Amino acid sequence: MKIGMQRMLITYLAGLVACLVVPGMLKAASFGINDTTSTIGVSAGQFEGGFSVNGTQIQAPGNTATGSTTISETGGSGSFTFSGSWIDTSAGGDNGTYTVYFTEGNTNQISDILTYTASYDSNTRLTTLSGSFQSSDSSLGTVPTLTAGESVWNENNGTYSFGLTDFGGVVTSAAAPEPGTAALLGVGLLGLLGVSLLPRLRRCPSA
Repeated sequence: MKIGMQRMLITYLAGLVACLVVPGMLKAASFGINDTTSTIGVSAGQFEGGFSVNGTQIQAPGNTATGSTTISETGGSGSFTFSGSWIDTSAGGDNGTYTVYFTEGNTNQISDILTYTASYDSNTRLTTLSGSFQSSDSSLGTVPTLTAGESVWNENNGTYSFGLTDFGGVVTSAAAPEPGTAALLGVGLLGLLGVSLLPRLRRCPSA
């Protein structure tokens, strides 16, 4: 009976942890740029507040399905701006302004520059991602010395996508438990502790 109770509590705790962690992993916002052809492909998904490119929505608020658009590079007009927001349980952990340099082939010549800012609103619990993508037919200079690896993307690798590793070329929502679910987890841990201590209490001589 004792072993069965311990197993039941362990199963309960494992299920609770999975419920807390998995949604955050599955609902992370995603944003991709593909500049491997004469047109630039832009895609975005899981932005609960919607996502726009050059002022035009490619994903409507409340619709988290992935939307996409293409930007022509004819005549060097491939530059664009973008903005979107997502429910961010990291509470502003991604705040900041970032720059990513796009290069081509085995060179440090910059072909495009992606600049974006993430700003968290504690009232709405939304983080807004806004920025610009500067594209040019000619070189935009060379990658600055000592630039971190995650801030450089070789277009030969295909689509540049947020969500690969850490923010710095990435938009992710790190799951954090709500107060109510954290309380449930605490109760479960106390219950497991009580079951493990019960045999010792039974062995204690009565006064």
